[in-house]
Amino acid sequence: MDNETKMTNEQINELFRKAKEKEKEKGGVLNVSSFIDENLSPDDAQKLKNAMKDPKLIKSILSSPQAQKFFEKFSGKGNEK
Repeated sequence: MDNETKMTNEQINELFRKAKEKEKEKGGVLNVSSFIDENLSPDDAQKLKNAMKDPKLIKSILSSPQAQKFFEKFSGKGNEK
């Protein structure tokens, strides 16, 4: 079974834009669960929620170079191409 979700750079950038916009609307607080439900397909949202329940998987994901780039971009410290 394929548990991988593939997104284009454009889709990822759009999610960043929406997350930053929503965060500003809510005074700096983003409800991640609601954001996931509103912006991902039901299947992708469930995959992400299931992954978030696995501490070993989360640790592995967060320590990856891709995650570090993600955090830099989301925090505004990375290149916003």
